[in-house]
Amino acid sequence: GRDARKSLEEARSLVAHWLGARASDIIFTAGGTEANNMAIHGVMAANPSGNIVISSIEHDSVLLPVQQYDIRIV
Repeated sequence: GRDARKSLEEARSLVAHWLGARASDIIFTAGGTEANNMAIHGVMAANPSGNIVISSIEHDSVLLPVQQYDIRIV
């Protein structure tokens, strides 16, 4: 477990360095659905009065979580 955590933190630091970010800003997810959910809910938490414009052909991992916000489907 300790070796795995060390490897993960090293990877986080490398990715942050490559992106010019802080290691604490890097979040690894299990896949695209989780990443999409985090992105959508994170942006909306920071902009609660905002709305979202999406295309009608978005993946369900985008279409489903946006339903609780003010959205426009184009």
